[in-house]
Amino acid sequence: MIPLRILHAVPDRGSLEYLGVGPLLASLTDLGQSVAQLHREDGIRSHVVGESHRIPCDPRWWSWLTGGRKRCARDVALWTPDLIHVHTAGLLPVALDLCRDLSLGLVVSTLTHEDAHAVRRLRDPLISWILVPTEEHRVHLTSRAGIHRDRIAVVPPGATSPKTPRTFRVEAGWRVGAIAARKPEVFAAAVAELQSAGLSLEATLHTGLLGKRARERLTDRTGSLLLDDGPLGAFLATLDVLVLPEAGDHFIPLLVAAQVAGIPVITVASPGITELLQDGETGLVLGSASQEALGDALRSLHDRERRSAMATAALLRAGGSYTAPTIASATLTVYRSCLGQSDSGHKAEVSRTWRRMTDSRLA
Repeated sequence: MIPLRILHAVPDRGSLEYLGVGPLLASLTDLGQSVAQLHREDGIRSHVVGESHRIPCDPRWWSWLTGGRKRCARDVALWTPDLIHVHTAGLLPVALDLCRDLSLGLVVSTLTHEDAHAVRRLRDPLISWILVPTEEHRVHLTSRAGIHRDRIAVVPPGATSPKTPRTFRVEAGWRVGAIAARKPEVFAAAVAELQSAGLSLEATLHTGLLGKRARERLTDRTGSLLLDDGPLGAFLATLDVLVLPEAGDHFIPLLVAAQVAGIPVITVASPGITELLQDGETGLVLGSASQEALGDALRSLHDRERRSAMATAALLRAGGSYTAPTIASATLTVYRSCLGQSDSGHKAEVSRTWRRMTDSRLA
């Protein structure tokens, strides 16, 4: 079958890790497809996993209307893509303009329950497919946004399996890590309380999602908490437990990456989370993002056997369903439907592709 040329609209290199796009690009390349990336002009980085080409653009309205749209369309046309896959709402208007100018197919991924303004854009008839991570997200877009179900496919983010098997530390040396975007102090306070009560655990906070002010606030409050701003994969490889101490379905790619790596996850209930994480089996789902709830959850996972059982359950569930090659194959089916097989019957079949693949691997 003829390889496709897919242009992925992403803000910058950091978003590849946190949106789960990097593993998808690498797997599509392994499948023989050509991938390129459309970045914001101020988000260009020197190296991005899986890329074959980069195209800068400046989506600010004054720049876009004074020649930016024409320049970007020219650069995109030179690469001759078959379709555009948008991974962030901020670049959707740019992608819609380019699809109108160049008659390209358009696929949009959304991880969150979009606000009213973003939903209006998702109703644009130029969008062939909307990819969502869970059935709950699809129900939201169909019932509350009025988008037809046959335009929405459930295709969760994929993650790369670790190259080496995980080993579990003894009680005195287990390590918990957290990724927060707004309130890292909740994690820091919960860890400090447990350590003062005599529990032996190492704690690390990944600062990649924190803004400058949040990092400055942490400077004098970390105590024995370690800070890590390195690659996300390397950070996850050091952990026995991952904590996502805030509610938000934008954390779904991180949850999936942890499960594929065999790491139990503690997170806060939010749309779609309970569909991907089995409370008490592959992790713990908290009812609130409070210090008390997080402290109790961490205390319950101090038992090595329980952590080990959850890690094994996560590997069994996620190892065949959420790996990047599996998700890339499902996404490639969507791409081909977008380009040449858009009748409603085939759309309904593709929308069930992920569910069928999941069921066969869990049987």
